[in-house]
Amino acid sequence: MILVVDDEPSIRETSAMILKMSGYEVLTAEDGLAALEVLSETSPHVLVSDLRMPRMDGFELLSVVRQRFPEIGVIVISGHYASTSPYENLMTDAFFAKGSYELDQLLKKIAELIGRYPIRHPNSSAEAAPIPGSM
Repeated sequence: MILVVDDEPSIRETSAMILKMSGYEVLTAEDGLAALEVLSETSPHVLVSDLRMPRMDGFELLSVVRQRFPEIGVIVISGHYASTSPYENLMTDAFFAKGSYELDQLLKKIAELIGRYPIRHPNSSAEAAPIPGSM
């Protein structure tokens, strides 16, 4: 499961649609506070978040997620904070500049993070969720 967080409805819904078409279950939230509400009810494998959002921005969200949900893989996609080594000082596993990456790059990183951060279910041993298309 993937949680997509972006305040721009068209980006949020398009991202969700593309990820669903790639075989993932997807939840969405319009900002960091809404994402925390979703996280209080479910444990996604990967969080894909923008940085500039109202109410609670992506920086604050990442800080909370890393402290309270360290098992969740985190990807930031932003058009405002691009640099040569963009995520060295962020609490993220990957950074993509909006409009400057290929879908295959994002899907590969999501699959990698699902393998690296398996969700642990309370009544089972540590199992990684299957990667779509691997069965």
